[in-house]
Amino acid sequence: MKHRQAISAAVGLTWLTGIGCASTTEGSSSDWFAERPSRLVECAPELMPNYLFHLTALAGVLHSASYESNYVASVERSDLNELRASLPLINWGYDYTGDLAPFFVFLPAYLELEDDFELQEYFDLFELSVRRSNYAPLRNRFANAHDRLDLWLFDYEGFFYGRADLFREFLPRIQRMSDIFERNFASYAQEIWPQLESELELIADEVNGQLWSLDLIQQWEALSGVHFQAPSFDVVITAAPSGPRPHRLGYARSLITAERNIERMVHLLNHEVGAHLLYELYDRQLRADAEAGSLDWENWAAYEGLVQFYGRQIMPGFEMDVDNEVERFHGYYQQIFDAAPRADAAWMLQRALRIHRDGD
Repeated sequence: MKHRQAISAAVGLTWLTGIGCASTTEGSSSDWFAERPSRLVECAPELMPNYLFHLTALAGVLHSASYESNYVASVERSDLNELRASLPLINWGYDYTGDLAPFFVFLPAYLELEDDFELQEYFDLFELSVRRSNYAPLRNRFANAHDRLDLWLFDYEGFFYGRADLFREFLPRIQRMSDIFERNFASYAQEIWPQLESELELIADEVNGQLWSLDLIQQWEALSGVHFQAPSFDVVITAAPSGPRPHRLGYARSLITAERNIERMVHLLNHEVGAHLLYELYDRQLRADAEAGSLDWENWAAYEGLVQFYGRQIMPGFEMDVDNEVERFHGYYQQIFDAAPRADAAWMLQRALRIHRDGD
């Protein structure tokens, strides 16, 4: 126990001390694993996303005084100053997303890069793309990942071309930032990550114990009539702050910050699975309404309200912070469901928007 406490204090996660694997079912562990659902929502710590969000946290994104005090010494002062000077470009928290955040944080976190060699290759290709004003070097190297990202809402290639001139102007800063991200990786991987990973694994084990028993993908499919387009849902658990909700990296891949309240984490991931599952439905409705000239902010409220409605069917008793419009749509869905409990999600969404817009 003294050794565990020393590790926890060293990495600034003392509240993790004493948390063990969850006991979710009677019988042996081998029996439990034999009964795990075939399509899992599974949480695990990963080195690269933790490292990337570690640097943005020290730069000032979603500022956490406790995280900074524990880790600020892990980065040279000159590098720290450069990171903080670049905060407007790599910021992704609260009100806006910086122009470089997609390529310095989100895309490399999605790509599951494993070491400093792959990270250097990634930034070399990004710099080459910037110099040529051509996204092909980066896209061609990670073609399969970009194809998967097409299932989600962010078009990295389009974003790049929309800012190609700006990126060329920022090239000296991009090169300095790339160097910082590459050069600090080894010390983080060797001095911080081995201890931190073991602490995060304890939290992941407890979260997974509840996730496996819920069988979320199958539950969401059964309620909504929508097929989940991936064999699993991967959740990266991180020690660095990532906001009050899971952060979406791409279809079927999200990131969540470890916290004391395991039940809250599970509720948040239940919502996250639904948001991914129903996204294509939402996207189709957006396109249809855009063609019909009826596209407005209510489309998002209708989508979020539908996620809320199904989420509460699966895990009652947990209320997300939502605005009045989302709650209003939740009420529409309850009325529709009471009248037609076998209706699928597509019909529910269309019907709720019609009630809201036309009152019928």
